[in-house]
Amino acid sequence: YGAELELRYLADRFSIDAYYTLSWSEKKFDDLYCGWFRDRFDNRHKITLSGTFKISGNIDVNATWNYHSGNRVSVPEHILYTPDGGFSLLYSEPYNAQLPDYHRLDLSCNFHRLTRKGRESVWNISIYNAYCRFNPFVMRTTSDEEGKFVEILYSYVPIIPSVSYTLKF
Repeated sequence: YGAELELRYLADRFSIDAYYTLSWSEKKFDDLYCGWFRDRFDNRHKITLSGTFKISGNIDVNATWNYHSGNRVSVPEHILYTPDGGFSLLYSEPYNAQLPDYHRLDLSCNFHRLTRKGRESVWNISIYNAYCRFNPFVMRTTSDEEGKFVEILYSYVPIIPSVSYTLKF
């Protein structure tokens, strides 16, 4: 549940869009946990800002910035050692911790042309995650030599350039 807000400004050669979402996402599985708990994708805040500028009738550029609160993860809070030398990890509830916030900037440029048959074609040059932020999406918990919990964050998506061609018919 939550609320969404959208703002838009349009001009002849320039447009700006802003989106904001405030939301809660919870689950309930009695066999797993006695009560409601936050979902893995319980991102409280989501913001998207997008701007497009038409350089000419055939060329436009776009910048889009995305942000959302970090996804939820389950982190053990205690270790219970068993007499046989084993151990169990204890959690207060599912998804009891939050990853760092996620954000990135995407840039693109479109070149529009008409083919000889009058169809529109578009060449697109894009950069995904232009400032190369490594947004963590998985966390692994291990313990160090002293038995303290250590969280290791994994992120794999750096800056990604791309070129594409679209033929509309």
